[in-house]
Order: sequence, then C-alpha cells, then structure tokens
Amino acid sequence: SASVDETTLNAAFNALQTEGVAVTSTETDPIVELRAIPGIDQSALVDFETDALAAAEASGALASAEEMISATTPPPSPPPSPPSPPPPSPPPNRLVFNDYDSPAARLECDVATRLLLFAAAVELIVWREYF
Repeated sequence: SASVDETTLNAAFNALQTEGVAVTSTETDPIVELRAIPGIDQSALVDFETDALAAAEASGALASAEEMISATTPPPSPPPSPPSPPPPSPPPNRLVFNDYDSPAARLECDVATRLLLFAAAVELIVWREYF
C-alpha cells in the first residue's frame, strides 16, 4: 500500500527501539529527495512527478465517486420469498358400484337383482296372457 497506518508504524518503531536502534520520523517530499541525488535524470524526474500527481488525483476522484455511489445507491432489496407449496390435492372421488367386498352391499345387490328378475318374469307372464 502507498501509506502505512499509525498503529503499524508505531509497532515498527517500538520493535526497532527494543533492538537498540535510535528511531526518528520525518515527513519529506520524495520528489525533493530524488532531486538531491546526483545523477538522476531531471526530465525523467519531471515525468515521474507528473505521473504521480495524475495518479494521486485519479485515486482521489475514484474514492470520491465510490463514496457518492455508495451514498446514493439504495441497499439491494431482499430476494423474493420462495413460492408457497401448492395445497394438497383432494383425494380422488371413489364411486363404488357393486362393492362385492362388503356383505351388506352384496345382500342389497342380491335383493335388487331378485326383485328385478321377479318383475321381469311377471311382465313376461302378463305379456304372454294378453298376446
């Protein structure tokens, strides 16, 4: 990173002092320090300074844009809840005709069949007598 936070810097100073190193801190402009070194190409240093200033401005503009976007962008809405499961289907209609498993139904069927046969026989007898 381009900068060191104060906690890290203090920890480094303390570690050096523990080892017996005299520690001092100064803030200097790196471009000024580079100009003081003999043999540095001054035109390259000017290009470096221009590029460094442009990069610093772009970094600041990016940070400002990110802050503005985060301040004006609403938080994302929660995802929609999953659809509720469909209600259980009703049991199928069971129309049972002549349920031969039931003795009561079998008896009713037998009685109904006998009455029907009896009525048909009577009708046949009556029909034969008239014709």
